[in-house]
Amino acid sequence: MIDQLIARIKMDKENESHFQDSFEEKEVPSKTVLLHDGEVSNYIYFIRKGCLRQWFNKEGKDIIIK
Repeated sequence: MIDQLIARIKMDKENESHFQDSFEEKEVPSKTVLLHDGEVSNYIYFIRKGCLRQWFNKEGKDIIIK
């Protein structure tokens, strides 16, 4: 999916540089917490490889969102 998005952006020569400045590719180590409880994200994440686990803590128990 992300590869298709990148291909579409590259086709739009007029706005390509604007989009390139808006995105940053990062490699994140396994088990990295992207957002802690109570925080509001200022970013959008696209997962190119690997997986993401969503969870929250309810009364001391991790609840995993599938």
